[in-house]
Amino acid sequence: MKNLLFKSTLREIKSSLGRWIAILAIIALGVGFFAGLKACKPSFTETANTYLHEQNFFDFQLISTLGLEDEDVEIIEDVFYVGEAEGSYSADVLVGMGDDKGGEFGTKFLTISKEINIPSLVAGKMPTKADQCLGDSTYFTEDDIGKKIKVSKNNTDTTLDLLAYDTYTITGIANTPLYLNYERGSTSVGDGTVAAFVMLPKAGFSSDVYTEIYVTLADSPYIFTDEYKEATEEAKPALEEAIKVCSQRRYDSIIDEAKAKLDAAEAEIQENKEELTNAETEISSSEDYLYKFQTYINEGVSRYEAAMKIMEEQRTLAYENLEKYHEAGLISDEDYKEQKETLDEHYENGMAELEDFETELYWAENSLNEGVTQIEDAKEQIADGKAQISEAEAEVEKARKELNKIEYPVNYVLGRETNIGYACFDNDISIVDGIAKVFPVFFFLVAALVCMTTMSRMIEEQRTQIGVLKALGYDRNQILGKYIFYSGSSAVIGGVSGFFIGTYLFAWVIWEAYGMMYGFADITFVV
Repeated sequence: MKNLLFKSTLREIKSSLGRWIAILAIIALGVGFFAGLKACKPSFTETANTYLHEQNFFDFQLISTLGLEDEDVEIIEDVFYVGEAEGSYSADVLVGMGDDKGGEFGTKFLTISKEINIPSLVAGKMPTKADQCLGDSTYFTEDDIGKKIKVSKNNTDTTLDLLAYDTYTITGIANTPLYLNYERGSTSVGDGTVAAFVMLPKAGFSSDVYTEIYVTLADSPYIFTDEYKEATEEAKPALEEAIKVCSQRRYDSIIDEAKAKLDAAEAEIQENKEELTNAETEISSSEDYLYKFQTYINEGVSRYEAAMKIMEEQRTLAYENLEKYHEAGLISDEDYKEQKETLDEHYENGMAELEDFETELYWAENSLNEGVTQIEDAKEQIADGKAQISEAEAEVEKARKELNKIEYPVNYVLGRETNIGYACFDNDISIVDGIAKVFPVFFFLVAALVCMTTMSRMIEEQRTQIGVLKALGYDRNQILGKYIFYSGSSAVIGGVSGFFIGTYLFAWVIWEAYGMMYGFADITFVV
């Protein structure tokens, strides 16, 4: 009798296959939707955890307003909780390409790392030269590979000094775990928004001071868990103490170096002052010498003029006496001629000596004038030197005041939750999980209502058949089992098929929809 009842149930399913399939479908839809939504969070989380683990996403980002150096990276690496630490550069830069990308736009320049926050190449190849870069795969396309990015001159001097080149060639496009979603953040350059990121080798930057240090924990638990939160909270105080040590070292280094330069500048100023004082003393001595030399020249001129006058007077008197003696007949013509020649020769010799003396006076006067000119030039140079020293002293004084104004650096120890992509991803998958707790209830209610209505109508339609079964000796439980098997088989098959199909299909569809915002990896299913 049981076999007959079972066969009768199978015939009933066959004869009302549409009704049976309807129950199966509504159950499969409800279970599938519920299972798919419930599978989203663990699958999405596993996908993100795998991707971030492979790319070695940072656990902490350490920042100091005075910058950080290689020595600071070593200090951070020695912290007990730290697995790896790596210095990195970053800057908001206004760039242009001169093509269909439009005018200048804001970009985030990042460092290509081989240890932490490793980029994943989408197309092209990794840079092999310092003036090459990777472009943002959400902004650039494969057609942009080979094009050049030009750094705008409208950037600040600080930004321009940070970059080693003013033009970079795109060799490939890539993703980075630093940007899990399409959001690129805001900036103070351009229109205020970051349009894309650009990744450079470390040699593409020209600074020895890192803008941040990225840190990974030696034992980083599964993301978005209480264990991860506890691990980061335990490690954070040690990192805060370490960055404080780094900042103190950096601060002291800057202050000591600045003071040493200022002390050296003041010593040089004092040395220059002494040189100017010595120069003034030498000039004073030279002026005394030139004064005496001028007196000597003046005396020489007086002697020259007196000698010239005496010579002329004596020559005139001698010629007059010679003429008188000759006219008086006291001297013969021959003696007169001979004595006149003798007088002429003495006069010429005397004049030659006076001319030599005049030449000496001329060159002495020139030497005196040159000396005066040199002294005047030296005085001007000393005046200029004093002005320069005064300016230098003012600059040193200003520098010391500025040095006293240097504030102790502000330190930041930032966790993953400060990364906008990471935080948004956590929030979005939590929203999906919240929907999974509420929304499928409506599908279950609808499925239950459909099943109850369908089975109630079926039982109402088969009252006569139920009476016949009772007349044949079937009890209430056996007859009830027939209808339970009818609906139960449909529900079980629908639930099982809905579970497996929904777990993969719904999760995949939602992930593909999220791909417009994320899409950093293919989904990893977790059942």
